[in-house]
Amino acid sequence: FLHSEGAFNIARPYLEELSSDLQRSVSMGVLDGTEVLVIFRKEHTRFYPFAVYVGSRIPAYCTTMGKVLLAAQPREQLKDLLSRTNLFKVTPKTKTNKNEIIKDLKATRERGYGIADQEFSLDLYSFGVPLLNHEGQVVASVSISLNVQDRENKKVADHALEKLLRTGRVISQGLGYKGSYPIIPQSS
Repeated sequence: FLHSEGAFNIARPYLEELSSDLQRSVSMGVLDGTEVLVIFRKEHTRFYPFAVYVGSRIPAYCTTMGKVLLAAQPREQLKDLLSRTNLFKVTPKTKTNKNEIIKDLKATRERGYGIADQEFSLDLYSFGVPLLNHEGQVVASVSISLNVQDRENKKVADHALEKLLRTGRVISQGLGYKGSYPIIPQSS
């Protein structure tokens, strides 16, 4: 996916539009080992105590993009990835217990999208959705960052999630995916 300029070119205008439309930071990433490699970022508000930009590597286990990408991994590969991951508390709300993380990833897979509630930044509530290719494989993930206060405003959170899901579906269709959405199939 990273080498496919076509896929990135399909996604970019939709991600730019989503970020501008909602005035929120939007990112796209791929799984690289135990981390997410950020391959697109349009920032509106900085939530992190550090800059996240294209080329940044962020932990997979406590970010929405990472949760979506991990949820798509085959069980054995997921166990291996988690055993190699340095699970540390980025914030007091970060889950570091492997069983809790696996339970969260199962919920992510069942729901079809990821949620991170102050796990990567105390100011941040975010959603992440999968991008699927023509074979129905999760090839990347897209996230939208909301202020933690937006979590309490159901109208704002629901609207952002709805727009993100619509964007993920359209990009996935552009990548040749024809099935139902959102869905996170577990690779075999």
